[in-house]
Amino acid sequence: MEQEEDEDQQLQLSLKSFILRSLDALKDLPRLLLEGSSSTLEWITLFRCYNLEMQQI
Repeated sequence: MEQEEDEDQQLQLSLKSFILRSLDALKDLPRLLLEGSSSTLEWITLFRCYNLEMQQI
């Protein structure tokens, strides 16, 4: 389990945009995906994600 946590901390992605559409079961955004793209992400678009809850950063 500890190895997985280390790998998660080293995750580096280069997403520029992120679109989620009609995901009623989604309650929060994928943290690792967003953190891994924190230096490149320019915008997020959400459509019909009615159960998505705001989280404090």
